[in-house]
Amino acid sequence: VMDKYLPIIEEKQDMFLFLTMLFPFFPDDVLCILAGLTEIPFRRFALIALCARPWGLLFASALGGASLRLPLWAMAPIGLGGLALFLLGMKYGDRVEAEILRRLKRGG
Repeated sequence: VMDKYLPIIEEKQDMFLFLTMLFPFFPDDVLCILAGLTEIPFRRFALIALCARPWGLLFASALGGASLRLPLWAMAPIGLGGLALFLLGMKYGDRVEAEILRRLKRGG
């Protein structure tokens, strides 16, 4: 698993970590180990984890605790939407990040 995902994490580490931590039931322990093998600064990793991980945990807790009951036909589009978000983020995440930084520099 490490050999498969480490090159992706090193190339687009911020966007990859953010998007994968959003997914509930994703093996986030493996992600943390892989992130530790990259040269990502701890503060950046902590910020990504604090911004992304709670949403995946809340969804997983609501679904697992039966406070959120979704039929299978409703879960499928949610999963496909999440997959589409992940793929779009991996493809265009660099552009979005550059645009956000450009606007912040211009406004600040």
